Amino acid sequence: MASPCTPGPDARKIVAAIVARRYISAPQLIMGRSEIAFDGESVLAIIARRLRRCESIGQLVLATSPHADDDSVAAEGERLGLPVFRCAPDNVLERLACVCRDTGADHVVKVNGNYPLVCPEVADAAVQAHLAGGCDFCFTEHVRGVPLGTGVSVISEQALRRLDPARLGERERTKAEYQFLEHPDDFKVCKPPFPDPRPQYRVDLSEPADRVVIAEILKASPDPSLRDIIAFLDKDPILARSNLGLSHRPEVGTEKLLLFPEKIRGILDAAPVDQSYPVSVELSLTNRCNADCMWCSDRDLRRRQGDGEMEVPRFRALFKDLQEGGTRGIVFEGGGEPTLHPAFPELVDYAVSLGLKAGLITNGIDLHGVDPSKFEWIRVSLDAATRETYRKLKRVDRFDDVLRNLRVIGASSTILGIGYLVSDQNMEYAELEELLIQLKGMGARYIHFRPIVDHPELAPRPDAVLGLNKLNSPGFSVLNSAMLENVITGNMGLPCLAHSMSSVVTANGDVFLCGRLNIHRWCAPIGNLKTRAFRDLWHGEERQRQALQVRDPDFCLNHCPKCRISKFNVLFHQVTNLGTKNFI
Repeated sequence: MASPCTPGPDARKIVAAIVARRYISAPQLIMGRSEIAFDGESVLAIIARRLRRCESIGQLVLATSPHADDDSVAAEGERLGLPVFRCAPDNVLERLACVCRDTGADHVVKVNGNYPLVCPEVADAAVQAHLAGGCDFCFTEHVRGVPLGTGVSVISEQALRRLDPARLGERERTKAEYQFLEHPDDFKVCKPPFPDPRPQYRVDLSEPADRVVIAEILKASPDPSLRDIIAFLDKDPILARSNLGLSHRPEVGTEKLLLFPEKIRGILDAAPVDQSYPVSVELSLTNRCNADCMWCSDRDLRRRQGDGEMEVPRFRALFKDLQEGGTRGIVFEGGGEPTLHPAFPELVDYAVSLGLKAGLITNGIDLHGVDPSKFEWIRVSLDAATRETYRKLKRVDRFDDVLRNLRVIGASSTILGIGYLVSDQNMEYAELEELLIQLKGMGARYIHFRPIVDHPELAPRPDAVLGLNKLNSPGFSVLNSAMLENVITGNMGLPCLAHSMSSVVTANGDVFLCGRLNIHRWCAPIGNLKTRAFRDLWHGEERQRQALQVRDPDFCLNHCPKCRISKFNVLFHQVTNLGTKNFI
């Protein structure tokens, strides 16, 4: 083996740059993470010590910003004997180009400053694959690659020179990988496979839980190889999973119940039916749609109802009623595509003017009339990772239009989420991984994976997307708990107490107690807003009858389809059956 950083074949052309900053924006992350010490050795010192064993690297440098906040990072680099480059305050790609220019390097190995377990053997293999393939960009932390936190990226100086700084968005400037992974047609990208890959593991230093995982690995082996790291995590699956879910926001989980203590009290103390208004209402403005999804669960309901829509004054009366009753939010969603309603902008404006919060579930094909600033969140039902799959499953060729619209929403302050119905037709892991990397670069805050539930012939494997948890980060959440939770049938044989958290209003004015039972032709609405106000229907005899009906466990066991509400009913059942209710 060559001595540390001794030039081997082509080594004089290769520079490794540790890209490190002290302060980062997300408050839940560790401040000064590149200076954290493990057994008295700073993260930068550990990285430098490990990389100096690389045979393919001719020079090792530190690339940080000129901000005063990073003076301590630069000082640590100088203490370690690293040439320090302080340029391009908020543009990592420009900083790497500066390193190449000033060192005369033809290629730069990018190493994140929060990767104390970066593996020299991975870096050497990446450089070899990069040079052999004549690549612009080489990426190691992919679906057939190494655990997040052990890999590197290799970028050619020519590729850096080809970039136009004016065209780079904020994420592309700060996360160099996005520029190349999002534009594979513009660059030659290679993703070398590694034997026995473990893409599901994460050992980067991004949040407090990561310190525990990394410290345990270093305690077992002070200078672990990739094989050592994988073997250690394989033997301790609880530790390996312990840092995978803490950074994500559970936008669709039972945790949200804690935000509504009055509603919980109303449900648990109901005698016999909870009379408080729903927390939010799911509203279908229209049955018209500009896609033709092969699994559409609303198609039969639309066929039964026809194209009838309520008049605008009735929608406005509904919003006023809900606001006065204490409902917090309105979700504009299907039956059809809500943005196709001619009064869509007017109705959103009126709801918001009353103080109601607005959410939107859309296919994202056309944003005409959509002002993202009016919505607390927008979730786009994408359901495909490639144009070909989208065209096959949605039966329209609008994938590229949807991606363009995602960038528009992602550039706003509105929370952008991605809905992804998983079937056996759209769960190719490598494609999904590339999609998620793109979505993070577009400003999406989460992706919500759910299984197809009404078409058994399309059912996916329950574990189809579990490995994607590694892409959780403070700014992007991979929500896949529904892959297991949403497949419960019969409501677990429990009474449905949670139905009153929400209500469903269809385009023709029908109000349903449950948005899942209405897949049955015999399921009747509790009334119609064209003849009675929502308040009268919510407190009326038919809702009382149906609410008592779904509180019967036998009814639920025999009639409830797979449902996302079941997880809430399980929680209510556990709480109501506690024996020690006056203690924590």
